[in-house]
Amino acid sequence: MTTLDFKQLFEQSPGLVVVIDTDFTVVAASEGFLQVTKTKRENIIGRDIFHAFPNNPGDISANGEAVARDSFIRVLTTKMADCLPIVKYDIPKPESEGGGYELKYWQTTSSPMLDENNNVKYIIHRTEDVTENKDTHNAA
Repeated sequence: MTTLDFKQLFEQSPGLVVVIDTDFTVVAASEGFLQVTKTKRENIIGRDIFHAFPNNPGDISANGEAVARDSFIRVLTTKMADCLPIVKYDIPKPESEGGGYELKYWQTTSSPMLDENNNVKYIIHRTEDVTENKDTHNAA
């Protein structure tokens, strides 16, 4: 299997996966992730994940960014996977859908990808959209 095959395998994956570097810059995203977050690869690659997916400014209780950032920091610090409880993290809607934000709940796991010196090189952030199954009283 070639490097190009691996890239295509990842990008065309139906799984909801985004890869960020240690500065939280998006370096890769699966097609499944792009579809569910209603984004385009060229609009998020190279951007800080929290600029690409900011907290909903219309929700004063929004804490999804802080919860995700804390998880990423734990991955960097412990070099171990970090699984979060269900988190409310609204996503920006495209202008073609009227703009604004869409209510979303996620189950996420962030895992380190280590380099040859056992340092975190990337964080693999795997998500599952659980909005339809969510009991809204249990979100972080």
